[in-house]
Amino acid sequence: MSLKGLTQLEVRKDKISRLSLKKELPPIDYDKFVAAIEKHMPFFVWREDVEIWGEEQKEAFSRVMGRPYVEEKKNQARCILVKNKGYYRFSVTYIEERSKISITNTAQGGMTIGLLETLYDIAEMCECRLYNSDTRFITKERIEKEKLLLLEKKAMRMK
Repeated sequence: MSLKGLTQLEVRKDKISRLSLKKELPPIDYDKFVAAIEKHMPFFVWREDVEIWGEEQKEAFSRVMGRPYVEEKKNQARCILVKNKGYYRFSVTYIEERSKISITNTAQGGMTIGLLETLYDIAEMCECRLYNSDTRFITKERIEKEKLLLLEKKAMRMK
């Protein structure tokens, strides 16, 4: 697992396989999603609460997302990582009709261990798993291993 490669993640209850595409995935409790995000509020903000979009932002949204900008209600919850150098790095979107939470890199800059740990916690609070593909999920042990590897690299650079 490379942190740089983690640009599109999902929180789901089950993996997706050819067979499961024909059945509905178990739903994710919206209230648990909101509670998980609000637990990490210093790290996240609700888009609906903080942004007043001008025409320039609406056009940029349309270009990036490939669809027209439409005001979203909080029941289509979207929270966004607090600004870093003037842009948001990741968005986390609750998608009820697909029974998943989508995590998307919205700007340059990659995943960090701290963010990965936070997303893992959100998945656990929602009684789900954090997936980096249809069938591969990220475990707490794998995150700890990545953390150790990063510390080793940092120690090597300091020598």
